[in-house]
Amino acid sequence: MNEQIENSRAGERDEESYIIEAFAKGLKIFECFEGRNFEPVTIKRAMQRSGYPRSYCRDALITLKKLGWAKEIILGRERAFILGHKFENLARSYSASLLSDG
Repeated sequence: MNEQIENSRAGERDEESYIIEAFAKGLKIFECFEGRNFEPVTIKRAMQRSGYPRSYCRDALITLKKLGWAKEIILGRERAFILGHKFENLARSYSASLLSDG
């Protein structure tokens, strides 16, 4: 609490006030891809893992697809999503930077 008072006196905002809720929700959907083998994520699985409604999960996954962060596949009779080329590029660049630092 004292830190909060000191920060407000100095004109600084509490870090919580910087959080962009819509962005945080989108990252929660991105986290649905986590798993042992980054298995495909169905809308149902995204709902279970995120706790968000079906319509939000569907829209978020389609948005990730349209932006190149996910690819859509058919898994049985369901739509499913896997990581896309933008994520692969990011992972490759990050891995390369770790190797060059060591």
